[in-house]
Amino acid sequence: MAKDFLDNECLLHYKGPFCIHILVTLSNYIKEMVDANIVVKNRIYKIFLEVAQNINYYSAVKSRVDSTGLSGVGMFSLSDEEDCFTMMASNIITEMQYRRLEESMHEIKGLSTVEIRKLRSVKRLRQPLHDSAGHIGMIQIALLTGNKINYSIVEKGKGLYKYSIVVMVNKL
Repeated sequence: MAKDFLDNECLLHYKGPFCIHILVTLSNYIKEMVDANIVVKNRIYKIFLEVAQNINYYSAVKSRVDSTGLSGVGMFSLSDEEDCFTMMASNIITEMQYRRLEESMHEIKGLSTVEIRKLRSVKRLRQPLHDSAGHIGMIQIALLTGNKINYSIVEKGKGLYKYSIVVMVNKL
């Protein structure tokens, strides 16, 4: 999967910590490098931010980059293909995150856009007051892409898993 991905028109490939400084740099780069209309560009930008935020928060591998604390480590690539832009991300997660992701992906699998929007509303209403995360990242990505989300989770041992996601955004 990764080899085919890199053989295409790769606009960006990054592997390392997802600290705020890197996120700003990569975000600005994406805004400049993506040659598409504003709707498609915004979808790519929002999906990147969601994926990058998830890597930063939930990666089991952390790195201290600066005085702001630990940042999650992972990989992100963006490719410009004939009829779509493809984003691929990967990081190491814990068993708890593995279970949450499986549950989330199972919930949205096969739902229509209208059903996914209803699910997002229900999840937001159920969000505890003290919980800053609504655990709706995959739901948001599914709404933004309009395409099936491809993912894999591979056990690495010692309670760790490699999580990979591939998201396509159609060119309009």
